[in-house]
Amino acid sequence: MFDILRDFKQKMTAKKNLKIYDSMLDVSDVASGYGFWQRVLVEKIIRMFEYGNLPNTIPATELEKLVLLLGKGGVLPTEYGFIAIKTHLYGVGIYKNYPPYAVWASPLVSGEGIVNKDIVVIRNNSFMSGVRETVDRYARMLADVESTLAITLINLRQPSMTAAPDENTAYSYQAARLAMTLGSPEAVLNTSVLDDIKNFDAIKTIPATLLTDIIDARDRLLSAFLSEFGVATKDSKKAPMTISEVQSDTQVMTVNITDMLETRKECVKILNYVYGLNVTVKLNEAYKPVEAPRPEMFNKTGNPLTGQAEESDNS
Repeated sequence: MFDILRDFKQKMTAKKNLKIYDSMLDVSDVASGYGFWQRVLVEKIIRMFEYGNLPNTIPATELEKLVLLLGKGGVLPTEYGFIAIKTHLYGVGIYKNYPPYAVWASPLVSGEGIVNKDIVVIRNNSFMSGVRETVDRYARMLADVESTLAITLINLRQPSMTAAPDENTAYSYQAARLAMTLGSPEAVLNTSVLDDIKNFDAIKTIPATLLTDIIDARDRLLSAFLSEFGVATKDSKKAPMTISEVQSDTQVMTVNITDMLETRKECVKILNYVYGLNVTVKLNEAYKPVEAPRPEMFNKTGNPLTGQAEESDNS
């Protein structure tokens, strides 16, 4: 019985299980997780702004990838139609963030000229700074959290390690475990399985809330990442937020996203003027900051937090 089970175990492990394992992603690997989260975070913000009446040769996502990640992107007419292209600004202007000249290049198009004449530059914000560094920093932290989660799950599944004195005993133990898994009532023939197998703790203690704490850390990092761009998310805080917390949170959430939107609107006006287009840009409804409702306890009889009465509507 054990010989059959042993042969079965070896064949399954060698020909199937290892092949399946080799095809699986190592989610505990921080390097691969870093690349994964870079892509995910960019996808989460790439549609933050919606464009209307863009030339059909310019996908909005391609324009936003340049503007968001690099801080700016150029738009100009070519023999291929209007295109969005990676652009470098240079020259001495009145202000540091507004150089007068630009050079651009792609596999099919290259050139240089005057900003807002030969090419119009769409800026990400007032400082013309991109979000690549922000994406990279959060991607690294999320990769670390994901790696910790994967390793913790493995430790929870097998908190102890089994040690055998030799290969034959190890195979006997594996066959015995397989027999139990298959529901076989066969007796253990090799007593060394019982006498020589030792179990050792892989980890000493596992906090009861460890898994939920790690998952909560991941969710908080995602929320913190979105808040960098002014996108308010539901806080996992279990206690009710005070009025001052709601007000300060809402104010902080709107600063960055307002700057980014207004900067794009200004650049789009120039784009329309220079090239006779009718492009529009607005904030995607899904990314609008959540405005906290007026708490019911905050009524005309007074502010329960300060104890001061409010003025009536007729005053």
